[in-house]
Amino acid sequence: MTVLVCLAFQTCAQSDPLGGSASGTMGSSGDYLSPPTGQKYPTDWLEGGYVRSSDRSIVDPGIAGMLQWLDAPVPSFPWYSSDLTFYKQAVPDTMFSPFREYYTTTGTPVVGGIISNPTKFDITQKAPSSVYYGAGVGLPYSQYAAIVPSKTNDLWIQGATNWTQYVVSPVGTWLQLIAYAPVAGPAGFYETIQTDTTGSKYSTYQFNQGYNTMNFNADQVGRHMLYFVVNSQPSNVVVVDVFAQAPAVSTKPVRTAAPETHPLGPYTVSFNMNTDMSYQVKTQDPAIYPFVTIYPLVITTDNTTGASISITQYNNLTPSILGVNEEIAALRMALRGINVTAPEEMVIDNMNGFLLSGMPFAGMGNASPDFMVYQAQYWLDSKDCECGPVSVGTVLVNIASTYPQDVTEGLLSSIHVAAGQMPPTQTQDQNVLITPSSNNVPEETFGFVEGRVYDQKNGVGVASAEITVDYNPTRIMTDALGNYRVMVLPAQHSIGAQSSNYSVIPSSVMVYRNQTTKLDLKAVSR
Repeated sequence: MTVLVCLAFQTCAQSDPLGGSASGTMGSSGDYLSPPTGQKYPTDWLEGGYVRSSDRSIVDPGIAGMLQWLDAPVPSFPWYSSDLTFYKQAVPDTMFSPFREYYTTTGTPVVGGIISNPTKFDITQKAPSSVYYGAGVGLPYSQYAAIVPSKTNDLWIQGATNWTQYVVSPVGTWLQLIAYAPVAGPAGFYETIQTDTTGSKYSTYQFNQGYNTMNFNADQVGRHMLYFVVNSQPSNVVVVDVFAQAPAVSTKPVRTAAPETHPLGPYTVSFNMNTDMSYQVKTQDPAIYPFVTIYPLVITTDNTTGASISITQYNNLTPSILGVNEEIAALRMALRGINVTAPEEMVIDNMNGFLLSGMPFAGMGNASPDFMVYQAQYWLDSKDCECGPVSVGTVLVNIASTYPQDVTEGLLSSIHVAAGQMPPTQTQDQNVLITPSSNNVPEETFGFVEGRVYDQKNGVGVASAEITVDYNPTRIMTDALGNYRVMVLPAQHSIGAQSSNYSVIPSSVMVYRNQTTKLDLKAVSR
């Protein structure tokens, strides 16, 4: 339940950096189901639970810049223990979900070798967004390309948008490898396969200078370690852990029951749990912050099984881009030790929303093997802006659950939130521009960010770079000295820039109404 309650309140981190002052226990002032929300900065209820966020708990998890550095922790399997029978066990689909972008279920068979014959790969046509090292640490590709020497042999597993050095995949799938060789020539390619015994393979291939691409078939259960040697120089090792996939478990049919209704601040929440399990529903005092108010409701069966519904009401119009919400929610869960699956887009309460699911990483506490955490979000009043693929809203609904999948799905399919008394901000004209404003919304409604984009090596300003807000272009360009000024709605934003000659490291900043925040951006030449 610790994870559940924290996820219920996590939306406050997007507007107020509270997570850094967490303590490890609740003490006598409250418990995990009824936290003491009266103080100005309440305890981070996740701390002290069965998972911990280590020293990263002092960092505001809502900052968008962190999304570029999201760790993708590598699962811990007992490959090197005396008992290796575990590799014969089929694992659930959730074990593969974080790596789904890196493998496919169909491909060209590899005959008489380890990989298909290498072909030249044009990096300018399909550069990755990020690269992930064997330990799971992510790095934007632009920064990786700027700091890694071009004279080393490198080997990667290519995904839809990222590259990685580690993957967990089902047996029989295909992976695409990317190899960089500074010189062309014959290459020795090596594969070590570890199960209850260890075997090895070796084949020679002709590599092109620069980037090469080739197929690899994960056709055998076990740990596959791959590397190559060109010009007597070995590459790094990539690891593919291959398991049999357990059959999907069918869900029980959803039973029909009468919905129940509960008042929650100025709102009314109705839902149908559709379960024979006993449970209690508790509404809690609202958590009030300078820019947002959170109205929580908690449903509990026992210490590990429950759900929560929280309604976050922002005082001002706030960017309501679901893609950004997905990334922030996934980041929060990952930092709390949850192995997050890819988000599932779904309609909740007749609104567009998403669902995340995951299980604790191996070694995180004493949760049962089938313990799952679900989290869903949708905006109650999101509306599109005239400026492009950007939306704004004031009311965000967050649902977290550790109930079984069928009960959680029943909750999500039946939930309905109605506003008994519409918040004052909802009477405003919400069809506004994020940046720049071109309608009748008073300029005092917005905040401003200004500064300079400069080359971090020589301090020279970067001219004609387009400023981005939350990774969206603004059509606002830097001047000849690299100076810029952008107008945005008050909220936490990620400010960056796009330039043909530079990679700009985005930074997160809190913007306040009718105030100007200074922010300089570092740029690295391509």
